[in-house]
Amino acid sequence: MGYDLFRQLGEDLPLFQYAAEIALWHHKNADGSGYPTDAGAGDVPLSAQLTRAALRLQRYLHYYRGCADGTERVLRTLKGEVGTVISPEIYQAVELAGDRLQAVLRNT
Repeated sequence: MGYDLFRQLGEDLPLFQYAAEIALWHHKNADGSGYPTDAGAGDVPLSAQLTRAALRLQRYLHYYRGCADGTERVLRTLKGEVGTVISPEIYQAVELAGDRLQAVLRNT
């Protein structure tokens, strides 16, 4: 429903096109599992891959909030999902932002 709404609203607007992609694909995993079930992992737009990773990060940041080694735990947990939930390239981008993750954990 969200995909159809954003697609109709933004045929000429990139922001709404991205929103439509995210609405449709954000539950699709790197290994091809997840929704939509009739498409492969290679079909997932970058916007949805980033959103999928952000949702996972949000979950782990909340779970490990208050832990002295929270950033390491978040990265280790996310690394365990490489190849299944997220792609190696997306994980590498998250890993490069490790210092920023530490700052988020300190400020929550």
